[in-house]
Amino acid sequence: METLNDTLRSKGEEDDDDKRLIYILQGVVVFIFAVLIISTNILNLIVISRLPDINEASKVFYNCLSSADILFGVFLLPALPSVIVGDWPFGDVVCKIFGFGMTLVAGLSSASLLLLNLDRFFSIASPLRYMAIMDRRKAVIIATSSCIVEALFLLIITFVNPLGPKIIIYSKLGVCSINFDEPSFTAYSLAIFSLCFWSLIPILAIMYARIICISRRHARRIQVQEFTPRISKAAGSDEPDLPDERPLVVKKNVNHKAIRMTLLVTGTYVAAWAPFTICHIYISMVTDDVSFIIRALVGWPVLLNSLCNVIIYSVMKRSYRSLARNLLKGCFRCSLADIRNATPRDILV
Repeated sequence: METLNDTLRSKGEEDDDDKRLIYILQGVVVFIFAVLIISTNILNLIVISRLPDINEASKVFYNCLSSADILFGVFLLPALPSVIVGDWPFGDVVCKIFGFGMTLVAGLSSASLLLLNLDRFFSIASPLRYMAIMDRRKAVIIATSSCIVEALFLLIITFVNPLGPKIIIYSKLGVCSINFDEPSFTAYSLAIFSLCFWSLIPILAIMYARIICISRRHARRIQVQEFTPRISKAAGSDEPDLPDERPLVVKKNVNHKAIRMTLLVTGTYVAAWAPFTICHIYISMVTDDVSFIIRALVGWPVLLNSLCNVIIYSVMKRSYRSLARNLLKGCFRCSLADIRNATPRDILV
């Protein structure tokens, strides 16, 4: 009997060691993702601010998105020391702050994307009015106001109601986060997800349906303007030709590229967060009998989403790609030059 108990105890310890090893590996991966998220979005801040083909108001919203992703990476950094220790080592207050911060920056990313899409929409729907009204200062005011409103909303939901402070807990991934699986918190989870994530889908559907109609109308108008001179020449008309409309075509193509890039960034965000939110609502309302694999499949895209923007910018925008390449080459050459010019005493110091 004692031998059987010892065998079962040893197997249990081996299983615990295996699980601990898995959690440590997860913490290492999360830490690596956090470093990549911070570094790539710092690159976004530097490069986008120098791009000449993006207006100043749009740069503000792009930089807001990158700043939110940087903060998201910062909140992921404690994952490695936490999983090594086996618990959150920085105290309960810091855990609450980090858990609230992770939800806040995810919502700020959503708000930045909404403002960015609205900016693109008004620049196409009413270009003259947009150029007369919108500037960098107003964009900063709008972005700051949206951040304050969302922070107040989350503060009220998270800390004013009695369930709030207890809902932020330490997870096995090594980070503190809001436990959206809690059944008693379902109503608040629905409110957070509806405002910060799900509301994007119908708003974007309406906006881009309108943009498609405007683009088609502009395309027909440009075709008519280009076709009229050809008819005049074929008929032998002595009237002067209409001015060449190629700049309009070029501007239209540039606008379409900007729309595609913004839509792809937003679509990636929605595709990453929608399964996560739906899964947690299902767990809180129906059953918590969801396998670890499914939880991982809906959780990891959220981490990968903050890395996707730099890839999308590089693929969709040639000016971003060339400027980022030149910037990285310059930094690498400066580092090599510093190493070559350093004396042995400098290296030892």
